[in-house]
Amino acid sequence: MQSFRFSAACFQARKQSTEILLRKTQSLTPSLPTFHHREFRGQKLLLREKQRQGLTLSVVIPTLDEAATIGKIVTTLLASPLVDELVVVDSGSTDDTRTLAAAAGAAVHLASDIRPDLPPLRGKGENLWKSLHVTRGDLVVFIDGDLTNIHPRFLYGLAGPLIRHPGISYVKAFYDRPGGGGRVTELLVRPLLEAFYPPLAAFRQPLIALVYDFDGTLSPKPMQEYTVLPKINMDAKAFWAESNRIAREQGADPLITYMHLMYKKAKEKGVRIDREDLVQLGRDVELFPGVEAWFQEIADYVALRTESQGVTVRHYLVSSGLTEIIEGTSIYSKFHNVFASEYWFEAYDLPYPKRVITDTGKTQYLFRINKGIEDLGQSINHHMPEGQRPIPFANMVYFGDGETDVPSMALMRKSGGHAIAVHPPGKAKAKCVDLFNAGRVDFFAVADYRRGSELFKRTCLLIDRMLADIRVREEMWKLGRSIK
Repeated sequence: MQSFRFSAACFQARKQSTEILLRKTQSLTPSLPTFHHREFRGQKLLLREKQRQGLTLSVVIPTLDEAATIGKIVTTLLASPLVDELVVVDSGSTDDTRTLAAAAGAAVHLASDIRPDLPPLRGKGENLWKSLHVTRGDLVVFIDGDLTNIHPRFLYGLAGPLIRHPGISYVKAFYDRPGGGGRVTELLVRPLLEAFYPPLAAFRQPLIALVYDFDGTLSPKPMQEYTVLPKINMDAKAFWAESNRIAREQGADPLITYMHLMYKKAKEKGVRIDREDLVQLGRDVELFPGVEAWFQEIADYVALRTESQGVTVRHYLVSSGLTEIIEGTSIYSKFHNVFASEYWFEAYDLPYPKRVITDTGKTQYLFRINKGIEDLGQSINHHMPEGQRPIPFANMVYFGDGETDVPSMALMRKSGGHAIAVHPPGKAKAKCVDLFNAGRVDFFAVADYRRGSELFKRTCLLIDRMLADIRVREEMWKLGRSIK
């Protein structure tokens, strides 16, 4: 009897972010290990580990009249080097689902043709269990056939934990709804509340967002100075001077300039650095004291101070630094989402800047957090009433270290949010003082993230203010509910 390890996905088209919930079938514990799909983006590394273990992977897509989506789904998933076999099990579609799936490269089976000796139980469940009779993979990944936003992360986010952690036998995806409500809530309950009890409709699960810059805020130096520049034996001061000079002379964006120059220097020295290399180099990035424990300390404080259930604290990173390096740091998994500059590695001989986040460009991502639109493929320019935004600016704190953070700090303060400036231990605080005197920040402190530090205390003061405001809104909600 062949043993299988499973990964199941029941994604909805409105899905904006995926997190991975893993359950060990041997022992179900109250605290289940969780992962984010971003942790497994390096498919080449996953492929090497999969090959080392001698594993094969099958993807199963259950379908019924999915002609509008099945072709793109099959094509996208088969492009992954992780897939050894892709099988579509169909419940008897009356459209072109099976034809399109086969044309895209899938092995297509009718559910009724598999184990015809058993009575039929029409539906997705039947397709899933019957697929085990026509697949050969050691790992089986189930993905829906009606996804309109298919992305490789749906595959590597589910398969990654099974490959990296052999002790894990089952993986289930879960995700955050942008507004906190499902179809019944948003299509039925909330409209009724808005019509008959407006105060109740405005109440949503309270969220708090702590948003950080990286270089100079969480880490003493630019991340490139811990990673790529030492690898290519390049003096940091000389590199930045040359990069800034080229940007001035060419009238170019400084961030695009340095991203190009860094790989140009690597090529000149015969050093190849691919995406996986950058992730591994990220392990060498130094962090300020207490950063690694900060996230749990904040969670513990909020749990202690919260007088009602359901307050969630999310941590975000918005940085002009490199996504790939950040992924390799010890704190990457602590963030709900990371918005940073990024390379496109397969487009040209030299990696090409795929995304560049400038000082002013950071404000876009603050609005994305505020509106709950974290999928970069979706526009944030449409109007959204303040009462419908999942994380009000009043529930947000931005952490930065200097002039490059001024646009973000200014937006936060102007919009009713909060900002804190930090400076390195033992270094001058003049820039922070200027920001404080200009009204750009609520507080400033030494970049010491340990519990009991001035930074911790001042952050907790702002959290106390936000929790009090949440408590007031909850009390108003209860009062409104009592008036019927």
